[in-house]
Amino acid sequence: MPYGQDAVVGIAMQNSFGTAANVGSLHHIPLLNEDVGLVQQELLSQNLTGRFDEGDSYSGTRRFDGTIECEAQPKALGALLTATINDPTTTTSGSVGTFVFKPRTSDWDAFSPNRPVTYFKDLKEAGSAQLFYDLCGTRFEVQQSAEGFLIARASFVAGKTSTSSASLTADTGRRWPWNQASLSLNGSGVADFRDITITHDEGIQPRWYLDGNLTAGRSKREANRTVRVSGTIVFETQSHLNDLKNETTQPFILTWKGSTAIQSGFFDTFQIIIPAFRWIDFKPAIRGAGPLEVQFTGRGQYHSGSGTTIQYTLQNTWSAGYV
Repeated sequence: MPYGQDAVVGIAMQNSFGTAANVGSLHHIPLLNEDVGLVQQELLSQNLTGRFDEGDSYSGTRRFDGTIECEAQPKALGALLTATINDPTTTTSGSVGTFVFKPRTSDWDAFSPNRPVTYFKDLKEAGSAQLFYDLCGTRFEVQQSAEGFLIARASFVAGKTSTSSASLTADTGRRWPWNQASLSLNGSGVADFRDITITHDEGIQPRWYLDGNLTAGRSKREANRTVRVSGTIVFETQSHLNDLKNETTQPFILTWKGSTAIQSGFFDTFQIIIPAFRWIDFKPAIRGAGPLEVQFTGRGQYHSGSGTTIQYTLQNTWSAGYV
């Protein structure tokens, strides 16, 4: 019987829609859990046929949706960002690569808003591993709680399926625990957040056409891009509440920096910049005798000076890049 601890997952970026990436280019993704796989709809006849029973059954739409969740590691995180956000702008210094990810301002092509992705899933049962391709990344999320590791999630839609086999090299990079995270608002460090989640949603969904296939012919944007920030903060002053009342927008910068040098003067680093952050829900409430904490929500607005709503910067030793 296969075990989750035996499973192997990897992703690779495709160079064209309709053609799976070479399995030799797969990035291993160490994971906590995932549920990427077949979602098959049943098409039932609605004709009235003189009986009380359901109508005849036909094959409906097929899609290969799901989410992968992992404790973020430097190399694997870059693959998830490339799959869901954009190809990075890359600079190198020795063996260190710095990758800057900004959301797209135009679709990758007419078939896929983001670069299509090949997803390898080996459950170690008898037979070949599952290979999903033409997936489109639509959602990226990070979560950091006090006393825990940085968690990353990536969600995909659409896709087609095949089988394959591959031997992947594990990502051995160190994780980022909570004590390596720091946050600043409007240029000043803050230390009253207990947990925080940033959710970036591209609003992409599959679409089907009269093309003779059960799988989606394209993926398209069905909603505006959104960036939401939520979490828990200790209530010590009314400064954040006043920012909500005054509809203040301010730079929001969340940074993780490893403690071990990867090259002289360089560390595994991940930074998220929201240049125009504003609070949308900050309601202090009394819940028992303990410390007062606030469940808050905020969002990123488009910032014309930066040309983006959000920017991700990743620094690691994977100088070979992701595309």
